[in-house]
Amino acid sequence: MIVGQAGQPVIRWPWIGDHLDLILASLVQHLVLTFIAVGVGFVLSMLLAVVALLVPSMVATADGA
Repeated sequence: MIVGQAGQPVIRWPWIGDHLDLILASLVQHLVLTFIAVGVGFVLSMLLAVVALLVPSMVATADGA
């Protein structure tokens, strides 16, 4: 479907109303996957920060110097 076809609405509100359960399930899945990805990234970055603080020779490696 081409967006903006003559005589066709851009947003089909009845379709959205009929598929709220699918939209909500997809939204929840998106939020869960986002939080998992951000959480894993945070944990990895904190572990690398602790290693860099405990092992002084790692600081030069971590910052690319």
